[in-house]
Amino acid sequence: MKLFHPDSRLMKLLTLVGQLMLLNIVWLICCIPVLTVGPSTTAMYVILRRLLRKEGPSILPDFFRAFRDNFKKSFLLNLILLIPMAMVVSLLYLTQSRSLAAAGFNLFAWIAIVVITMVWSYVWPLNAWFENSLGQTLKNAFLLPVSSPIAGLLATAMNLIPIVLLSVSLELFFRLLYFWLVLGGALIAFFNARLLLLQFRPFMPEEPQNADTEES
Repeated sequence: MKLFHPDSRLMKLLTLVGQLMLLNIVWLICCIPVLTVGPSTTAMYVILRRLLRKEGPSILPDFFRAFRDNFKKSFLLNLILLIPMAMVVSLLYLTQSRSLAAAGFNLFAWIAIVVITMVWSYVWPLNAWFENSLGQTLKNAFLLPVSSPIAGLLATAMNLIPIVLLSVSLELFFRLLYFWLVLGGALIAFFNARLLLLQFRPFMPEEPQNADTEES
């Protein structure tokens, strides 16, 4: 049957879902120490770009190679973003008062969360796909969503989904926990990668299909 032919749309979709599931699981495992979230997420975006370019990556070997090659810079980027995010989220949950001052702080905290998530949405694809200094990567991760607000808002909204679910309904978040463990993170990153590749395309010179990175 054509439906189950290896080149059919159904089989390509199922293959992609299987690849994303494997990628999600290895990404989560490598995120467990928390301090390795940066290297793990950078490696995931290296693989996602190759999937989108139909380069047929070997998920596990290529992931761990990218994890190793990008570890130092990704580790530092993770610290820079994770520390303020952890502080803001912790203070947000500790501030339960209904006073006007607490409401003002909560608004400020959510603005900070959105800004950090916006930078987070861009910094890992930029780190995975371009060769730049740590400072330039952070600068680009802040300026690019500002220069293209629609893409920036969409990318940020996708990455805010688990945070919003966690803050709105802990019960709903845990009901969907299986989805996040099996597919959720890689699926959000996949759509994020598709969106940002369109935005980054003008900065990407043509190169051979098997190239690992591009310089901006």
